[in-house]
Amino acid sequence: MSRRSSREKILDASEKIVIAEGAGHMPIETIAQKAGVSRGGLLYNFPTKDKLLEAMLERLVKRFKDARYAEHAKLKPETKARELKAHMSSFFRVVRKENSISAAVLAMAAHSPKMLAPIQKARRELFEEIVATSDLDSTRASVIMAAIDGIWLINLLGISFMTPDDEKKAMAELRKLAENWPDEKNTEVKKAQN
Repeated sequence: MSRRSSREKILDASEKIVIAEGAGHMPIETIAQKAGVSRGGLLYNFPTKDKLLEAMLERLVKRFKDARYAEHAKLKPETKARELKAHMSSFFRVVRKENSISAAVLAMAAHSPKMLAPIQKARRELFEEIVATSDLDSTRASVIMAAIDGIWLINLLGISFMTPDDEKKAMAELRKLAENWPDEKNTEVKKAQN
């Protein structure tokens, strides 16, 4: 068995345990057994539980990124705010699949905030890419991304006030907002004319 396949099997087993038991209950022996590797093999790949959780977060970030690129390819090149729209579409598709693992790993990260570093880095890179490759200014992109994150968070915490239909309508409104953000200059001209 190659090192890479062992690593993936360990990550797969860890995700299953985290979903079933929570991130606080990840005995090394149980993970090794479920992954079909020795305890030494697990520790070779992930010397500490924190390293294992970091790798799980990095893999989750990669899934989001891969889904966004797949969604990006479906959009027309001339589409205004293409990067942001790809992010919106892919984010919710992946989040629905990964919500249990997100919740469990983020709960563990609450005890060790430094573990969120891979997600913070990926989010910053995404934000910079969206601003750099679209006609969106950073304020516009911030408002829309914060709304997307808010919808995700209230779903993750189980406190959403929105029905699935409400959520679809909200996402459609965010897409419109990305396309038709009010131009400050035009707004100022209209105010002066009235």
